[in-house]
Amino acid sequence: MNELENSRPLLGKVSLLIDTAQDYVSKAINKGMVLLYWQIGKTIQEDIITNEKPEYGQQVIQTLAAHLTREYGKGYSYRNLYRMLRFYEYFPDKTF
Repeated sequence: MNELENSRPLLGKVSLLIDTAQDYVSKAINKGMVLLYWQIGKTIQEDIITNEKPEYGQQVIQTLAAHLTREYGKGYSYRNLYRMLRFYEYFPDKTF
């Protein structure tokens, strides 16, 4: 028996460990991002309600998006922040 044949069971076990860990990490990151987006939507909604001006909501999201996009990249554009706000409005009780 050569070394390749001897190492197959070990390779299989280690590969399974790696695949399982990668799957776990991916799910944890996705869950964390969903929670972050919900919290951002909630925070925006609470700020808009506090200020009670109809035009304020659009302005605050545009300003916030400009700052966040500079700091964190295009994932925090006006469109994405608006979606986060809508996500919170559809699921206000964090039932996801």
